[in-house]
Amino acid sequence: MKNGVMTNKQGKQLAFTWVVASGSTTDNNIAQLIKQDWAKEGIDATIREEPFNQVVALTSSQFQLIWWGGGWCYGAEDPTGGALFGTGSVANTGLYSNSTMNRLIAATHAPSTVAQAKARMDAYQVFAAKHVPVLWLPASTGLLVTKQGLHGVNSDYNTLSGYEAYNNWKVGP
Repeated sequence: MKNGVMTNKQGKQLAFTWVVASGSTTDNNIAQLIKQDWAKEGIDATIREEPFNQVVALTSSQFQLIWWGGGWCYGAEDPTGGALFGTGSVANTGLYSNSTMNRLIAATHAPSTVAQAKARMDAYQVFAAKHVPVLWLPASTGLLVTKQGLHGVNSDYNTLSGYEAYNNWKVGP
């Protein structure tokens, strides 16, 4: 940050085009609010709305930042970010690679005591916060309404990630 503007080490302002799926008033309003918040931190984001089907068809070389109101879950399934930040991992579309990050991620998966696990996660998080160029985007909320007689709802709701396992639901007495 230099004079209230987010910059890199060379002093260049963080500025990019953000591709957002059109069609959802809620998601488009959220995008505008996020843009306003980023501007307070000196981040210059230009929003470009495109139809949902075109947004999800883009490859990582065709956008700088993309959002359609959902995306990868960074949480319960892999709290260390190995899927996003590990060299060669499936969600690492930006081809980020860092041997220290790989070592820290691996350490979080090793057997440990609670204190060791916390120390390893803390080390990973501190390193990631300083080295990984990430702007987190929210997952849009939804309303879950279930009919009496629909079974498996509570047992298949992942309270950590907030996602339901709909494939395990069944209708019955």
